[in-house]
Amino acid sequence: MFSRFPVALCAIVLGICLLLPSVASAATYDDATGENFTGSPGFLDIDSVEVTNDASTITFKIASASSFAAPNDWGKFLIGVDSVAGGKTDNGTRWDPARPINMPSGMDYWVDNWLTFGGGAQVWKYDPANPSAANGFDPTSTGSATSVIDATNTSIALTFPLSAFGLQSGGTFSFDVWGTGGGADSAYDSLRDQDVAAPTWSGPYSATELNSYTVVVPEPGTLGLAGIALLAVARRRSRD
Repeated sequence: MFSRFPVALCAIVLGICLLLPSVASAATYDDATGENFTGSPGFLDIDSVEVTNDASTITFKIASASSFAAPNDWGKFLIGVDSVAGGKTDNGTRWDPARPINMPSGMDYWVDNWLTFGGGAQVWKYDPANPSAANGFDPTSTGSATSVIDATNTSIALTFPLSAFGLQSGGTFSFDVWGTGGGADSAYDSLRDQDVAAPTWSGPYSATELNSYTVVVPEPGTLGLAGIALLAVARRRSRD
């Protein structure tokens, strides 16, 4: 007969197996503050970006150097993703074809963010063969992100399906995040670039260096083996 200890251990094992997929992978990318053409930290000045994923979603949590609450909610945090060969090498944005932010390695996905009305973002896929694509980016390829702004209005977490970027477990992609204004503004700040990004609002800016992230999702078989091993320990202890 099992003692109370192994039964409790079995419950813990089950709980761990259920929780592991939800915290599969995470990485934090820090950025200097004040390294922009104004020379001072601001609400478009990126402090850090935390990227996490589970079995089906990926989240970019973007933290700024100061609050972007109204009236500072006119800014944006944009994300450029290079995940496959090819892609757009210049003027990557779907919304603003004149926005002078380029990714020489080839941008495959462009994330356009807004901070108003609770925040949000939209992913656009580079698909120049699609006649409805604007500036080469398909406006109908993906849905909107789930958005969470923290109570201090200094960070926004944007969650997307992995499929929005064509990602799966083991997939590695390169990316950069930019703080910018509206219209045709360039990169006021870059996550990857620790120096001044664009020299003025009109830019231009070229993202020649990128961050890298690998999606890691535990396989069900791995979790099952871990559970079996711990249950075996529980049974052995119950016999002692």
